[in-house]
Amino acid sequence: MGMHFEFLFGLVPSADKGHVDPCGVNNLKEGFLNPQVLEICLRIAGAATRSNKRGITQEEFEDIKSREKKKLSGWTPQAAFGGTRRLNAEAIPNGLVMADLDHLTAPIRVYERSIRPLAEEGIVRLCHLTPSTASDRTTGGLRIIFRSPEGMDIEQAQAWLYGQLTDVPEECKDKCIKDLARISFFVPANYILYPTDGVDGLERVFADIKLSEAVPAKAPEAVQPPQQVAPAPEAVTAVADSSLPTSFRGIAYTDIVRGLLAALGGVPAPGERNTRLHRLAVHLRGITDNREDLLLHIIPSCGLSEAEMRDIVHSACKSSGAYYVTHLTQQVLYNLNPEAAMPAPPLPAKLPRLISLLLENTPELYRPAVAQAVCPALAAYLQVTFDYIDGREMEPALMHLTIAPTSVGKSCVKDVISHITARIRARSAVNRERDQQWKDRSASRSANERGPQRPKGLVMQYVRPDMTSAALIQRLHDAEGRFLFTQMDELDNLDKLKDQKFTVIKCAFDCADWGAERVGKESVSYTVPMRYNWVASTTPGGARKFFARNMTDGTVNRLNISTIPQPEIGAPIPRYGRYTEQWEARLAKYLDNLEAVTGHVRCPQALKLAEAIDRELKDLAIATDDRTFETLSFRANAIGYRKAMALWVANGRKWEKAIEDFIRWSVEYDLWCKYRFFGEAIHRAEEEDNACIGRRGPVNFLVELPHTFTVADFLAKSAQVGKATDVVHAKRLIQKWIDRKKVVRGAEQGTFVKV
Repeated sequence: MGMHFEFLFGLVPSADKGHVDPCGVNNLKEGFLNPQVLEICLRIAGAATRSNKRGITQEEFEDIKSREKKKLSGWTPQAAFGGTRRLNAEAIPNGLVMADLDHLTAPIRVYERSIRPLAEEGIVRLCHLTPSTASDRTTGGLRIIFRSPEGMDIEQAQAWLYGQLTDVPEECKDKCIKDLARISFFVPANYILYPTDGVDGLERVFADIKLSEAVPAKAPEAVQPPQQVAPAPEAVTAVADSSLPTSFRGIAYTDIVRGLLAALGGVPAPGERNTRLHRLAVHLRGITDNREDLLLHIIPSCGLSEAEMRDIVHSACKSSGAYYVTHLTQQVLYNLNPEAAMPAPPLPAKLPRLISLLLENTPELYRPAVAQAVCPALAAYLQVTFDYIDGREMEPALMHLTIAPTSVGKSCVKDVISHITARIRARSAVNRERDQQWKDRSASRSANERGPQRPKGLVMQYVRPDMTSAALIQRLHDAEGRFLFTQMDELDNLDKLKDQKFTVIKCAFDCADWGAERVGKESVSYTVPMRYNWVASTTPGGARKFFARNMTDGTVNRLNISTIPQPEIGAPIPRYGRYTEQWEARLAKYLDNLEAVTGHVRCPQALKLAEAIDRELKDLAIATDDRTFETLSFRANAIGYRKAMALWVANGRKWEKAIEDFIRWSVEYDLWCKYRFFGEAIHRAEEEDNACIGRRGPVNFLVELPHTFTVADFLAKSAQVGKATDVVHAKRLIQKWIDRKKVVRGAEQGTFVKV
């Protein structure tokens, strides 16, 4: 027996989130009348028109459409929900079914010919143009919401409806909408074709709709879909094995697949199924153990044959980077259940001997952060160069930042780094004393007395974190080609460099020339290579604030980043071990190796590893179509290679499998941290940068208007291209066109005709 509810649907504020709110007819009206929805759809419509006119490629249009659709809110036409999560398990069917007709020519003509008669019979309750419709409406799609025939499930009801539309090409019929939680994006109210009175008719067409206590997810066996339309299978199962996993970390694979598909642009239409399902498989590999049978079981086929699905899944599984859990997958998991968020990649079981030694006295909680942080200190001993996979020469420049909440133990790196840098600190202290003595003598001389000459060999590799730009230039000049090293309690120490701090980070990564030209007699005027390794820490908020305006200029991806998980409330205090003389003696052998080697060195195994990781990261970036990942991965691999070279030299120039495993972990962990703290900010900044890229030169705005147009058409086109939507300005400009005889007034009041 049906129950009547005020809220018949679900309201979805964001398609890539799992949250859903109750939704009634009034909420639908607000959604269709939302001015932001109008602006977004106008941008998509303009892009579709440009694509039709060959102004942009189809691929460029798909990118624009996918990016803009992510900003749209939506609703669930087929169900309401018992909770706040958009899950099939919590869906309460309302007896409505959604169907799509995609890639139509003249969609309004299709509506008038095929859909309107069904609407007049009371079968179709709502029909509107889809967001991909062109501004001139010559191409686009139709979204159809109709009442399901008695006893049919979604798949059967769709098949029945498509069977009525005999004059619509089969390839235009989307047969992949098979779950109750599927969303429909809001579109502008003027996209609504039925009811004919638009949003004012929504209460009337949904008046008899009720939520059902028991509607079958699948039709009863006695009810069969019409024979003339064979529904496509939802998924291909390689092995009909009930033992296959159905969830990951407590989240159903069906919900994960749905979330990923929504983030990738929705269920693919004919013509884009192979590409989108391949990308879906790539995103799922990391949480399915790269199992083809499991992927075939959980990925919807969207009308493709079993053989085609096997090819897609096999291609995805054999490509590189199968062990990475992509950022998009992590985001979907977090949205579905924050407690199921992917943890950081664990340290390898077997570590390089030097790293294992350095972690001996470090509590388990801090080991990943310390394993990353020790590398810049070790590299500061090196005076070597080596070729990278791009053929260019590089040096072991490394900068490390620990990002973690307050009071979790970010100082954990201090002790071990103090032991690593003991030699250079001692040598620096001696030379700092010599430098101070020279300064004291210079200050105590009489006005006519000639000052003492500054001593030579004042190498001070270990420098204070609060240096000014002039002091840093002087220390770099004194270092005679060696690396400086600083350990900072807080990243804010770099603020002493003022507006030079981000330039210093960039130059330090590349060992690029940096300096100053001054005319004063006592001023520092040098240009020197920036060899400056450092270790710092900050909080997540501090990191975002520090780099807020530098997300896309390459500053962040030049850093190696780690974090420390927040311990459970009431957790015991982590216990450190003691650094004994025997431990110091073992460390000394590795430091001796680092200082013994100078000049140009080459490690074939490290180069081979860097090339392999580069291929894997590129394959993953291409497969996931993730520009942010690609941007971050370039330098993550270079950072990993520099660490590999430092560990190889420290190990007496002997390669071991543990070095490879550690470097692979280091690159993956670095990317995991960067995505966790900066991924969304970088993505937003890149979108803003792309939005600032204008057209290629001035464009005649009048040319883009219809031959006969109104002020409303003018304003709509202005919004579409990002111009001001001011009625007074519009009328003034139209009058100028009239004065210049570009436009005349039309026969109908309020219309204008181009000459």
